Amino acid sequence: MTLPDAARRVDAAERFMWLNARLIDRFRFDCLFRDGDSDRVIAALRPYQNPDGGFGNALEGDFRGPVSQATTADFALRMMDDVGRADADVVIPFYDWLMTVTSEDGGVPMVLPTVEGYPRASWWENPTPPGLNPTATLAAFLWRYEIDHPWRDPATEFAWRAFDDIPARIERGEWPVQIAYDVRTAVQFLDVVPDRDRAEKTCAEVGRILMDHDVIAFDPNASGDISLPLDFAPAADSITRSWFSDDVIEANLDVFTEAQDSDGGWQVPWDVWNPPGLAEWRGWFTIERMKTLRSYGRI
Repeated sequence: MTLPDAARRVDAAERFMWLNARLIDRFRFDCLFRDGDSDRVIAALRPYQNPDGGFGNALEGDFRGPVSQATTADFALRMMDDVGRADADVVIPFYDWLMTVTSEDGGVPMVLPTVEGYPRASWWENPTPPGLNPTATLAAFLWRYEIDHPWRDPATEFAWRAFDDIPARIERGEWPVQIAYDVRTAVQFLDVVPDRDRAEKTCAEVGRILMDHDVIAFDPNASGDISLPLDFAPAADSITRSWFSDDVIEANLDVFTEAQDSDGGWQVPWDVWNPPGLAEWRGWFTIERMKTLRSYGRI
């Protein structure tokens, strides 16, 4: 792609964001791609944080309730990480709250019972047991920013055990596609956790398991409930980049690039249960695609 083409893609995405996306995502785009002020991102994030320290209020678009959920907070931390912020007055109250909903073995559920009574997608319907997702991603933030919160070390040990348990989950008959989704969200833990030897070994083992069960769609034009290579390696320096050849990555980048819609945004590749929320999800997803394309030098 020539530079003018790349610049036009960024301009088109910016126009899409200003026409469709939430305020916080517009500010996030501005900070990521236009040298905007990260203070505005944090200011827009604060209203989503509840007095208990957790995050709710439909920050994660598939749960429309106001109450705090760990999965919702995962979105908040990803937004902060996008702009390189770990403001203590936001982060510490959240992890203090997180300790109140963490199991004795250090894990956190994706869905807490407090979802009852609020509109939500089907996957939010029932409370879940503690799991790799979101425990590993929430621990990753603390390691990335070197924050020594008392929640971190027990959660880290839980995450290691959860990675080690993946073969047993498959033997128990769990759906490999769901396991792949858990890994997609959790690989950032392997990117930053200090035990690099264990991270490399775990990454190689998990990659082999997923390849053996054919849950990664190497055809970049595949559709449906699938995981693509760039879902696991969204950045060029992802630890999981080693799973894929240059040819596979380049072919997927070609498709990602050309999938930019005529309105400047990207369509989400999953069913949206709440049509009014489609613009919210497209704003989030457009930024995610733009981040990947930039990481790999396409924009």
